[in-house]
Amino acid sequence: MALVLLAMCCSSSIAAGGGFFTGMIPGTEPHFLKTVKAVQLGQSFESLRPFITNYKETFNVDEAVTKEYISGGHVDASREDFKTFIDGLPEDSCTAFTAWMDKSKGLVDSYKHNKVMTMGGMKNGQFEVLYPSINTTFRDASMMKTFCSYKSSP
Repeated sequence: MALVLLAMCCSSSIAAGGGFFTGMIPGTEPHFLKTVKAVQLGQSFESLRPFITNYKETFNVDEAVTKEYISGGHVDASREDFKTFIDGLPEDSCTAFTAWMDKSKGLVDSYKHNKVMTMGGMKNGQFEVLYPSINTTFRDASMMKTFCSYKSSP
């Protein structure tokens, strides 16, 4: 009888762990990432990743002024070097990334849980789970979206 009880306890623990890691349990990191399509967002960002690094190096951007860049307050779009940078962005990649950013934002906003259970505790889904899962920050992704909008504007 004790052996049956032990087997039942072990199997329920394994099932719970499997449910966590496969994204079956709402409010967990794997479920959140699956629901907000993090893989697709990450794939759309991959071809633009070198441009963010290049931008930061070329224009001496640090984290202190990043918010100004995102809001457009620090970007002088009339500068020739900035125009050259924007012209160098691949249009197809910009279009795909912008679409996935908008889609992911909608999915994040509609997700039931603001905080997500991770192996490291409860974290903000968008800022502490989604963007780190695609190896970037919300700021860098937002900056790239802003740059892509310059590319698509006349």
